[in-house]
Amino acid sequence: TLFVTGFGLTQLLVPLQLKKYSFWLTPWFGFFYLIFTLVISSLSGLSVRQISPFIIFIALMFDFIVILQKKVKIYFELRSEFILALFIGISIIFNTSPLIRRERFLTSLSLGNNDIIAYVTSADYLINNSIIKVFNTPVPETISNLLGGFYRFGPPIILSFFINLFQLDAYQFFYLLEVILFALTLPLIFIFLKLIYKKTN
Repeated sequence: TLFVTGFGLTQLLVPLQLKKYSFWLTPWFGFFYLIFTLVISSLSGLSVRQISPFIIFIALMFDFIVILQKKVKIYFELRSEFILALFIGISIIFNTSPLIRRERFLTSLSLGNNDIIAYVTSADYLINNSIIKVFNTPVPETISNLLGGFYRFGPPIILSFFINLFQLDAYQFFYLLEVILFALTLPLIFIFLKLIYKKTN
């Protein structure tokens, strides 16, 4: 989903010097696009369920625009891309292994604190309600603290988008989303190192 929603924007916006890394930048463009549009829409009074189809449609329009204009340039260094994909896969499998081995169903790990309660309840709330509603109507304390007190809009709203899309409860998807995003930072580290360390003779 992140690759699909970020593909067109990446091709249009990525700087020329980073074009050869556009494939691994794509999910992050998708991630930021989703958070930005979802937060703005929610602050305007729209719920995630109401606005998600339009946000996906706009992202697909960007995809079709770059394809039709033949602006698609994806560079692959087969060995590097394979190694990155391998490390991403290993990272996801390793970090989800506690769920696979012990719980045998999708759930979330607390990681030693109760923040997860606030994030999953806020994400479930935002499916059918907007952020702005938190400031105008009574809501449970965990939601009012996170959204109305600390203004942490990004994590719960992106989680809300995905659980609405895949028809899951927030507690089923929160940890998995963290694992995927963590794994997708590995290519960013690779790109950063490639940029700061030039080849020497």
